[in-house]
Amino acid sequence: MTETENRMAKVIEFYWALLNLYLTLATPTLTNAGRITGGLSSCFVLTDVEQEMQAK
Repeated sequence: MTETENRMAKVIEFYWALLNLYLTLATPTLTNAGRITGGLSSCFVLTDVEQEMQAK
């Protein structure tokens, strides 16, 4: 499989997952995509929430 064919297969797989609601994109990701300064994350996951809360 060539690199182009591999990329196309990934695009089709991603589209299928969106179409069948196996994943959704958050609004900040959609609105900031393609912008130079746009952040593509809508939330940040902490590895140890309890420790982070005690540090503040």
